[in-house]
Amino acid sequence: MEIHEYLDLDPETAAISCNRCGHHICDADENYKEHCAMETKPLEEIAPGFESPSALLGADHDVEFRQFYCPSCAVLVEHEIARAADPILQDIEIDPSSVS
Repeated sequence: MEIHEYLDLDPETAAISCNRCGHHICDADENYKEHCAMETKPLEEIAPGFESPSALLGADHDVEFRQFYCPSCAVLVEHEIARAADPILQDIEIDPSSVS
């Protein structure tokens, strides 16, 4: 069952996997992003045509762009913008007992 453009949930095993390569990423009750390869970049690199984030947020804004990849095939699964000190955001929460 597709739960995201690049992620599938197997209701039998309650496991999340990459639907491009089939790699088991984590169990359904975990935050899949914590099991992906992650790359961080400064905001200035993601939108060069827009006003500088430093101009909007101040020179020491401490906000980063995070990209999450399948650790097996490196497909870009998701991205987020967050303060560097913030934990990885959980955008999908699954109750495995409700999926069968």
